[in-house]
Amino acid sequence: MDGNGRWAEQKGEKRSFGHEAGAKIVREITSYCAAHDEIKRLTLYAFSTENWKRPRLEVEFLMKLLEKYLKQAKIMPNEKILDAEVEIMKKAVEKLLKKCYYRHLRKT
Repeated sequence: MDGNGRWAEQKGEKRSFGHEAGAKIVREITSYCAAHDEIKRLTLYAFSTENWKRPRLEVEFLMKLLEKYLKQAKIMPNEKILDAEVEIMKKAVEKLLKKCYYRHLRKT
């Protein structure tokens, strides 16, 4: 998921336009994977430690975009991740994001 902001800038758009376009593509990819039983696992890297060096407003936009898409997520009938695994992942991701976010705030 690298390069969404640069892609938008090349098209004369704001970086946020590229981030939103990237999020929509992820939705398409995850829907496709969920619909195909032969795909057992999908790993996405959406936010690296380097991303915390971006301007504060861009980081905040990305966090809100992630929250928006997670809230809109629909459980599909052939969901490949068990509910228990999702709960564990949610807690781990939330803890990590809070830790990184507060570390970023201290640096700005």
